Amino acid sequence: MTLLNKCISMLALSASLSLSQQAYSNNDNINAVIGLHSSQIVELNLHNDKPQLPITKGSLLPLDDFFKGISLPIENYVSQWVQHLNQDVKVEHKTRQLNFQGQLAEVTQSEFSLKINQALVKFPISDFYLIPNTATQSSNSPKHSTFTGDITYQTPVLTWQPKLSILFQNDEIKLIENALISNNSNQYIMLDNPVLHLSQSTHSNVRFKTERLSAMASDSAPSVNYSNDEVIIPLVDSKIELSPFTDYLTPIQQQTLPILKRTLKSDISTYPQFLGELSLQFRQSYKVKLSKEALPGNYQTYWKNQNHYLPSNTISLDKTRLGQQLELTPNQNHDIKSTLKLVSATGRRLPLSQTWELTLENMSKNKQDYQVNHNMNGIVTNTTGSPSEPNGVHSRQFIGTLSAQQTKTLRYTVTLTQ
Repeated sequence: MTLLNKCISMLALSASLSLSQQAYSNNDNINAVIGLHSSQIVELNLHNDKPQLPITKGSLLPLDDFFKGISLPIENYVSQWVQHLNQDVKVEHKTRQLNFQGQLAEVTQSEFSLKINQALVKFPISDFYLIPNTATQSSNSPKHSTFTGDITYQTPVLTWQPKLSILFQNDEIKLIENALISNNSNQYIMLDNPVLHLSQSTHSNVRFKTERLSAMASDSAPSVNYSNDEVIIPLVDSKIELSPFTDYLTPIQQQTLPILKRTLKSDISTYPQFLGELSLQFRQSYKVKLSKEALPGNYQTYWKNQNHYLPSNTISLDKTRLGQQLELTPNQNHDIKSTLKLVSATGRRLPLSQTWELTLENMSKNKQDYQVNHNMNGIVTNTTGSPSEPNGVHSRQFIGTLSAQQTKTLRYTVTLTQ
């Protein structure tokens, strides 16, 4: 590379850095409540300034007690035509090989008029593409609205989504909650102590939350808070710089929870017409108790094996309040081999009596706690034989422990009615 080329490259890099720094310096910090689908923005002390982000139609709210009227341009299909009124344009039919040139004289919701050779000709607006004359400067473009004072509005270009994980390790689990903030605009965004909002409603609009925000601002770290059936996470003492079209991953909180109980569970259903034998599939179930408020949602699970992390199934958690006891079932288990066999039955229609044999074999060298739920699709009125507990009117529950490599057979008789 010649010395001249090197100098040009250095000048280009310097100019690029200068523009980047200027883009940052021109943008003031934004106060934002960031939602899953849109955000509520507050901009203060504007002086005939443009808003930093695009405004969702109908969401603008002036915050001053007395404000002057604001003119907002309507941007839709027709407004693009209106910008070129009284200019020479070309129109092309969408499905046929037709095109016309002339001066755009009139535009309505349904049709437009071209002045062609001093004659006014009308066309349906939905049938044509508009091709402006690039040599003609548009003098009808709507002016960008400017604002003075304080405003709040919604914008679709700033969103977030929770990134939730559960890590299984030895006799405890770690609940990890992160947030992925997305800037879908072509502008730099500077966020000043943003608040994440996890709406529990099906509506995509963000409702501006002010409750408890001032009280929570004194917290030294992000935490999950429930307010009026809404979940909010203030990112206190946070100034976040977002480049155009980028994602930003930021931590919310973690909590390490001891495993209170581990049980191998299986659910099986039979019908009055059933004859024969079934194999049971078991899943691992872990009980833990939350030490702080957490986010509801889908948690990706991992097993920690020395320095390796093995991904497993996703777990959906709906109730995640402080002190809540959770049952986590990350995957299937292969330590217990089990079969359920129908020994005898008095018939194949209700009412009837059935005798069952449940065989459980511990294939591992460790003690295993088990729970088997047998749903019989009939109302259980009487049970004899191996001890069990009712699990609703249609089901019996068998709970016990298997020693290392132990085999156990449970035999029981049930009476079923409609």
